[in-house]
Amino acid sequence: MGVDNFDWKEIAKGYSNEVTNKVSDYIETQVKAQAMKAGAKSKIQRSHGHTYRYKNTGELARNIKAKKDDDGHWSVSDGTRADYSKGYHGMYFLVEKRGEREVARILKEAISFTEKTKL
Repeated sequence: MGVDNFDWKEIAKGYSNEVTNKVSDYIETQVKAQAMKAGAKSKIQRSHGHTYRYKNTGELARNIKAKKDDDGHWSVSDGTRADYSKGYHGMYFLVEKRGEREVARILKEAISFTEKTKL
């Protein structure tokens, strides 16, 4: 059996899919961990002379999921408003400066995770 008998394109595609799955799992896990950490902190909101204090309900970490669409592209979703029965939608964390910084850090670290991935 020679080297010419291997389907190199299929082998490369298999490795690519495996790396993609590992990286998406890594990103999903890291974002969930940061969401849980943010849930432990109280948020203070000042509006019209009143101060409101609220906490993340913890539902964000449960609702974050990595999904693969029909075209084969991955996306990380925080669910829909209906997934948050206690009123705290995950986008509150994801659009705050702290949340944006954490997601940017996770994506940056995903590059080194990919380079270190052993197959």
